[in-house]
Amino acid sequence: MTFEEWNATLARTFFNQGHAGKRVYLHTTRELLCQLSDTPDGVQDFIAAIKQGPRQFAHGEMCVKAMRVCSNWRSRNLEYPPYLAYLCFFSLAAAHDGDWPRHAYYPRVHDLLGDSQTGAPTQFRSMSDVLWRDLEVWTHADKKGEWGVFKFQSALDWVYVGLPIAQTILTEEERAALPELFEKADLEPGAILPEGQLASVLAPIAERRLRRRTIQLLTSSETSDYRSSLLEIIQSELSEWDGSVPAGADEVSERRAGLRLWLKEIDPAGFIASRLVAFLPDSMDPSDMLLESRALNGRKFECAEGSGRITDALKDTATNLEFEASELSWQARSEFRCVHTGTRLIFPAALLRIFSNGGVKMAGFVESKKVPAQGSFFIAAYGTIGAEMDQWGSRCCGSWKEVYSPSGLPTGWRIFEGADPSSDGNLAGRFPALARPAAPRILFEGGVSSGNGAAYFPFAPPDVVVDWHEKPTKVMCDERTLETADGFRYTLSQDGLRAVNSIVVEITDKQLHASLFIRSDGWTWSEGADCPMVNQFGEKLQGDGNTFSVRGAAVNAPGAPEFHADAESVVEETDCAVLLGRVPGQIADIRRGDSLPNWSAVWAVSTSRKRVVFAYCGSAIEACRPEPNQREGNPKRWAKVIWVNRRVAEPLKHPRVRELLGAYREVARGI
Repeated sequence: MTFEEWNATLARTFFNQGHAGKRVYLHTTRELLCQLSDTPDGVQDFIAAIKQGPRQFAHGEMCVKAMRVCSNWRSRNLEYPPYLAYLCFFSLAAAHDGDWPRHAYYPRVHDLLGDSQTGAPTQFRSMSDVLWRDLEVWTHADKKGEWGVFKFQSALDWVYVGLPIAQTILTEEERAALPELFEKADLEPGAILPEGQLASVLAPIAERRLRRRTIQLLTSSETSDYRSSLLEIIQSELSEWDGSVPAGADEVSERRAGLRLWLKEIDPAGFIASRLVAFLPDSMDPSDMLLESRALNGRKFECAEGSGRITDALKDTATNLEFEASELSWQARSEFRCVHTGTRLIFPAALLRIFSNGGVKMAGFVESKKVPAQGSFFIAAYGTIGAEMDQWGSRCCGSWKEVYSPSGLPTGWRIFEGADPSSDGNLAGRFPALARPAAPRILFEGGVSSGNGAAYFPFAPPDVVVDWHEKPTKVMCDERTLETADGFRYTLSQDGLRAVNSIVVEITDKQLHASLFIRSDGWTWSEGADCPMVNQFGEKLQGDGNTFSVRGAAVNAPGAPEFHADAESVVEETDCAVLLGRVPGQIADIRRGDSLPNWSAVWAVSTSRKRVVFAYCGSAIEACRPEPNQREGNPKRWAKVIWVNRRVAEPLKHPRVRELLGAYREVARGI
């Protein structure tokens, strides 16, 4: 095959509709080349085509020809990037066997080419910087993940060699086995773990699922670029895992998610309000979750949307009160299951729990998997580990104190507040969560992801977070300086964001780069000016406010009520109901002969031996919110009907009506 034929064949192999939304690696092997060429001489044929190069650039150095064929290639209306075969060749070299040290990459390249040169090929670094980044842009911005997504990613300072090595450090079979390993290790989809913890939990269960050389790297105590690259790739796969676990022949596929602790409030007196939150993949909707746990006597819990992957606190559906996390044994594993989807949410066992600042989007401190490189944090420790942590914090933190809380903690736990850790105190081997980051990293936190790699919707971009102990001197997005409140978390403005945005972080003599991709369909979420308005038949129309119309996610349906009564909660016998208004004290006991009130009823409460039903009978929900500062009639009796029945009342299914009743209960509790 010619260079062009090899390029097209490899491109169709790696990038196609079957890989939509999935991470793609250019894992080029000898077996693959023989298979694609349908001949045992496939490898030699491929290398000959690489040495020959594209027809229009038959002369010159290999990397120079690669950059020339890449230049302005989109103007030629090509289906695939015309340089892809070159990147596949450099990936093939990463796994090429020979009598060289493991870290030696360039001898493998020259051996494949059959030349006697040494060192990096001419213009290798310049070519690498251009081609790998362009491939990332093509998959995200040009194709919008429809044929798969490529990520420009390499470990530490060896980016140009690390990129091709990253393509082959795990085989396709090994990557396919990772979700099962993540599930067996009780890891959360999207979690960011310390390197030591990730290796220690996977190595013992990886036999027959990962190659021997991969397991050896995981279990090695030596720090090497290969090991760091391997763990970075596995961490990336965990970050992008959607929680699904492939099913065996006689098994049913399932999904996983996580549960974390949330120190919602910590007052000056030391009282702690601890809650439980869900940590969900981007593709899961918190409003779809109805959770139960065998350990909690059939109680059911719901959770509302929170910040990014983290939901709001779990609430008991029977009482509408937030679940007290101190009811769980934090040192033991707990499992919750979604009644609707079967998704299992795991609260893993741990003797040490770390809490990082929730930032401006979430109050208090949320459980994380590692001690932050800077700033304030809390550590909760069980049993004798508490004394070890107290000694570590006193030696290695800028500030440290124990919080003596009479609430919020299970028996046997101690909690400490610290800031600005300087080292792990040689404890990272036993407690990987204390390990310092090996190198600075750029993270994207929060926002609304489209589900394809690092692509986000324009109406909710993420924050840019620098994971390092030293504050950056400058952080820029496309040469615009970003603002920060603490020196490590930077906010992005929706204005000026493009399809491809270059994030640059400067830290003393280091400069970090990352690409942020924005997925847009040409219209804004807030206005929808460029999104056509259509009727129920898909025909475009202007709309006058009195006609049924749809624009994006907005539906205009004149005359349709905001809330349809649920058949299970309708009270048909109004003569047996107690009516309640929005002002405390507005109560009419129709069952005892009270006259119909002159105020508008919001709730009709029906009581029988078997059940208590709060049926919503108001108009617009926002117009029916309680008036806590007003009083008339009999406020105490009004409050008693609402508060005393809170545990036995039938759960309301409509989320906005359920939230409204919760607001009435809060007012009643105060009375």
